Amino acid sequence: MNRFSKDLETVDQEITMIALGFLHCCLGVLSVVILVTIITPGFLIAGALITVLYTVVGKFYIQSSRELKRLESVSRSPIYQHFGETLVGATTIRAFGDELRFIRENLSKIDTNNRPFYYLWACNRWLSVRVDVGGALVSFFAAIFVILNIERLDAGLAGISLTYAITFTDLILWVVRLYAQNRDEHECS
Repeated sequence: MNRFSKDLETVDQEITMIALGFLHCCLGVLSVVILVTIITPGFLIAGALITVLYTVVGKFYIQSSRELKRLESVSRSPIYQHFGETLVGATTIRAFGDELRFIRENLSKIDTNNRPFYYLWACNRWLSVRVDVGGALVSFFAAIFVILNIERLDAGLAGISLTYAITFTDLILWVVRLYAQNRDEHECS
């Protein structure tokens, strides 16, 4: 029952929104890369190296987040099972005065279910730090190439290039997260 209801919820509510967000962020990343590359063509070389960095970080994040989501899903079923059994046997549990044991068992199962969730948040923080470092490299290289081409660029183009390079960090973070989420949702359903 847990698996079936989660699959329907995923198909009905989550996949479309995740896919649209992913597409929006991908188009944003692509437009930033194209804009910065048009203004400073040398950025393409640094962009290729930064892409490799993001690919490695993204693969590691996707593998670990998928495992943590799987662990969370597996640990959810015993909660439903215990709750159902407790409801069916409520009169017997009260008759023997065993309410506290069942409450403790329920809380223990909930704690077990929450553990992967906290680790997933730690994994998200790990990703955020790595993406921020990559975003700093994007901004750094965009600034370096603006400085190297200072005689042929006017201030407006340099400002646009640097401004969009700074927005790259948030966009790529969401590209990786939404890609991982979309991939997980497709595999689950």
